[in-house]
Amino acid sequence: MSDWTPELATQIQQRVQQDTQELVQAFSRAWDRTFTQATAGEPVTVADIQQQLQGPGLALFFQVEQQGALALVPEASGLLPSWYRQPDATGTSKLQTLAQEAGMILLPDELMPLGAEVADLEPLAEALRRWSVEEQATVLPLELAGEEGSGTLWLCWPAKAAAAQGQEEKKPSGEEKSPQPQSASPKEKPAATASSGKASAGGASPGRRVRSLEELPPYIRSLLKVRLPVMVTLASRKMKVKEILELVPGAIIQFDKSCEDLLDLEVAGVRIAVGEAVKVGEKFGLRIRRMVPPEERYLPLKPKRRPA
Repeated sequence: MSDWTPELATQIQQRVQQDTQELVQAFSRAWDRTFTQATAGEPVTVADIQQQLQGPGLALFFQVEQQGALALVPEASGLLPSWYRQPDATGTSKLQTLAQEAGMILLPDELMPLGAEVADLEPLAEALRRWSVEEQATVLPLELAGEEGSGTLWLCWPAKAAAAQGQEEKKPSGEEKSPQPQSASPKEKPAATASSGKASAGGASPGRRVRSLEELPPYIRSLLKVRLPVMVTLASRKMKVKEILELVPGAIIQFDKSCEDLLDLEVAGVRIAVGEAVKVGEKFGLRIRRMVPPEERYLPLKPKRRPA
């Protein structure tokens, strides 16, 4: 995409200045810290920051179609929480949510992220190879400051999505494919990556626990690509046809629901979660508070009558 040019740094600097509060709140929630200020520095290149990426750290990939931006957070920066390498279910959700929120806040509207990936790596420079970031790619330093000190993370672009790399690096059918980063897991260990690469050709072997989506059989993975409508319901009510016909511009419809009540998240008309409305930059979002289990119905089974 032609949008991934060095000139993008100016737009990101402006967004950091305009949406500082949303940005620091997103990082504070995810990393259990209290950040109060975010400042974007002057752009450099990947070659200029190679030394800072030799230790462990966290990589956040903001995917926009086949390309995207990569946020690199060294452990030495002091920004990361102590649990980032071994997160529990809550920590995993926090990291994935941060990747989505940060991408929406930092990138302009025409580069709205469609997905996000998270990985802890050692050394952190491994992220440059995994997402095909060249040495002359643009890097924008982002400093976060708060009550517990300050630190710098690096936002670089363009980076290449795993799917795009796979299309360019096709190999003969008898040769094993290179491991690709997992989009849903915040941890990527060499053993897990290698096993997913082998299983992607023929599916997971019977009796073995599936650790990633790549290990599922192809016919199951194809179901994950089905698109479903996702809708957030603010409020609803029934009205008579006569009342609907009387509606005119400026009319106010009252709902029996408080502004502080949780909102329903529906997928294909089925409620799956409830959450609260949040502002993400200039966009509207929903922070999920809890999942809603599917409705269970019990039907009595009558015994079959035996023929006389």
